[in-house]
Amino acid sequence: MQTKNKPIWLSCLLSQAVWAAGLLILLLLSCAAANASEDPGSMIRPLSLACLYFSALISGFAAVRFSGDGILSGLISGTVTALLMLLLACLPLPGSGFLFPYTLLLTACVIPAGCAGALIGRKQHKHKSPAKKNNKRKR
Repeated sequence: MQTKNKPIWLSCLLSQAVWAAGLLILLLLSCAAANASEDPGSMIRPLSLACLYFSALISGFAAVRFSGDGILSGLISGTVTALLMLLLACLPLPGSGFLFPYTLLLTACVIPAGCAGALIGRKQHKHKSPAKKNNKRKR
């Protein structure tokens, strides 16, 4: 029994909920890891960027699993995530300390992370190699 896949736009929106939940969990874990170190201030940027990219990878994985589509769902999911991050960067909150061009570059790197998640998450079709087929025929 096959299930009907969701439209690509709906799967990308659902993957943003997965992104937010994954980001929250990863940030909590990284805060605990930074708090346990001697100098937590030096670990804030690398850990937060790692959480951002890994959660974007998870989001791309979820998008391709929800839609059943290929890399396009990861690309759209990564783009939506990057746009959300740019919107958050425009809020009048304390910044990351990066200059705006670096912020744009680091945010743009979210898109390939979403595509990588889609590549990892796509379902592989099991094809038998011709050599295995020939061996079965000979028996």
